[in-house]
Amino acid sequence: MKNQKNKYALIGKNIQHSKSPEMYKKLLGHEVDYTFLDYESEKKIPPLNELLEKYCRISVTAPYKNYVFRHCDILSEQAQALEAVNAIKLKNAEVIGTNTDALAFEEIFSSKYLGTYPIILGDGAMSRLAQQYFKKTGVEHIVLSRKRKNLEQIDQYLHELSDRSLLIINACGRSYNFDFKSPKPLKVWDLNYSMPEQQNYVLKSGHEYTDGEDLLIRQAEYALSFWNS
Repeated sequence: MKNQKNKYALIGKNIQHSKSPEMYKKLLGHEVDYTFLDYESEKKIPPLNELLEKYCRISVTAPYKNYVFRHCDILSEQAQALEAVNAIKLKNAEVIGTNTDALAFEEIFSSKYLGTYPIILGDGAMSRLAQQYFKKTGVEHIVLSRKRKNLEQIDQYLHELSDRSLLIINACGRSYNFDFKSPKPLKVWDLNYSMPEQQNYVLKSGHEYTDGEDLLIRQAEYALSFWNS
């Protein structure tokens, strides 16, 4: 195990776009041994304890955060509440999972977006994270998604809520493309990153755009603290 303490890995699907290796190199100030564990389905994922014997610092991204949650022995409070895990480690032969996305999300929202009315797009793990935080803090919000069959009504909601300071939080997957018209400028917080077409659409429409790179960096800082503890 000692020789593997600086081996990093990311569990996910179609993750070659990930900036994680470069991000950890920047945070740590040196090269990192980083491996993409790209699986077509849950059935392809080996036992977590076996992976952690090889890679001691493992991150988890969509669509496997809930799968990993279900296979941890010990969970942090954030992971239990969200039923999603984005970082794991092995300690005393037990797989320990946490969710550092929650800490990073709360930090960014409280510093940049207090006083806004969030419109959350999507109903996956990141959407649930945002919803839970807003319910906990009493922030009024709405959720639009394909599952709720109201995502296509986004323009209607933007007009009905035009007297509010609106914030669109995009928690949809990378395949979703923005398609909305707002009667006034608004803020868009895209929890994805490296999405130039999305950014161009928003900026050309006269709105403010922020992607998820800051979220990625902050959750990584929390993940490093988790792995080092």
